[in-house]
Amino acid sequence: MILEQPLEAPDHYPSLSSEKNISLKAVIGLSEEALDDAARRVFYALSLFPPKPNAFSEEAALAVGMTGPDILDLLVDVGLLEYHENARYTMHQTIADYAHLNGSDPDAIQRFVHYFVEYIQLNETAYTLLEREVPAIFAALEYAQQHHLSRYFCQGVCALTSFLQTHGRYDLAVSYLEHARSLLHPVQDAPFYAQVLQKLGSVQERRGEYQQAEQILLEGLQSARQIQDEYLVARILVSLALCLERRGAYEQIEHYLEEGLQLARDQDDSLLKSKLLTLQGQVFVRNGQYEQAEAIQQEGLKFARQSNDQEHIAGLLINVSAIQERREKYTEARISLQEARELANLAGNTEQLCLILSNLGSILTYLEQDAEAKKVLIEGKHLAERIENPMFQTGIIINLGSIALKQKAYQQAEQYFQEALNTATTIGHREMIAWIHHELGTLYLEQTDYINARCHLLLVQEQSTEPDALASSAYALAQIADRKTI
Repeated sequence: MILEQPLEAPDHYPSLSSEKNISLKAVIGLSEEALDDAARRVFYALSLFPPKPNAFSEEAALAVGMTGPDILDLLVDVGLLEYHENARYTMHQTIADYAHLNGSDPDAIQRFVHYFVEYIQLNETAYTLLEREVPAIFAALEYAQQHHLSRYFCQGVCALTSFLQTHGRYDLAVSYLEHARSLLHPVQDAPFYAQVLQKLGSVQERRGEYQQAEQILLEGLQSARQIQDEYLVARILVSLALCLERRGAYEQIEHYLEEGLQLARDQDDSLLKSKLLTLQGQVFVRNGQYEQAEAIQQEGLKFARQSNDQEHIAGLLINVSAIQERREKYTEARISLQEARELANLAGNTEQLCLILSNLGSILTYLEQDAEAKKVLIEGKHLAERIENPMFQTGIIINLGSIALKQKAYQQAEQYFQEALNTATTIGHREMIAWIHHELGTLYLEQTDYINARCHLLLVQEQSTEPDALASSAYALAQIADRKTI
């Protein structure tokens, strides 16, 4: 902090000669002298907010300062606080540093932490509102850690996880959740502990750490069962089924789905039913039962609309579009994705936007709009790189490779597929690996490289459980056998 920087005396201090150089510290001190004790305490409390260029709301300032608007006006008048816009304020870094010299008020810190933890909880899925307050939210969690406000920290982290996930802040989410986990006792804090494990497992699944996610979720499931929290059990079952689906362990999924659906029916929870039906639809997809899959996803969509959960509605529209694509209903799939894109944009859900752009690129390719498809996929690739989601990055790269393959740009296509294969192998996404081998097999087959084509197509037969992939690769292998015979 630099407080001894020479500065010309301001006009509103006539007692100081304009020809004298004074320090910033002296100028700020003169402003502070104009305050009574109550206003001074508010000044110190507001220095807890992240400084300019960050801004904070009047509501937050009043809560943290435990004051009224007149004191804020006074602080603005004496130059210690700046009115920003839209009833928001900001404090210069140097002024905040000066206030910090007077130490910290534990009560003000607790008010700051309490206000923002409650704010997160009230706006858990209102991502645009959370985005505006991110610097202060992060500051609140840091203060909670520093001042051993463990309960507030755990509450805030659990409520913030969804926002961090949708914005691709996986590493930060894991760091927060691991710290929360370390603060909790598995038995004495069992409800909180199980909730933290559910959140942590979900984030690890997003990062592609499927085995680690499964272990965490199983521990969370055991904890939730012990305290007989059926709502939490059902939520963990959803996360666990999704994790197993990602790594292709389909034989284990149905048991979890059946139990979860029964719990959702018992609780009459529309959103939970919708999420479980979504996963059940994925099982039908894997079995090639696309008509049943679309019907059950549409049923899930109905429940999601009843709950008015815009994020989940968008997610279901993405799933519906994927099934429509498999049924060659490309125009309908595009319409579903357009609605999903509007909802994801409104919510500021970066994760969903990545997936939407990836799927939209694929649909546009089928609609013979390759240039637009490539443009959409490149936009999605940049977005996926920003949030560091390996599964989304891989899906987009595969689609870019498929466009290159369609355009006979074999070298470029091979580069895309090899890059995708490396990532998919690292995260262990079984069906994605099979998909890439299928595309590589097709690429080599088109170049009459039958040896490499056969190797990749046989790997599809070994690894995939999807009827379409198995049938397509079997047909290609038969073509190779015929050509060798000829």
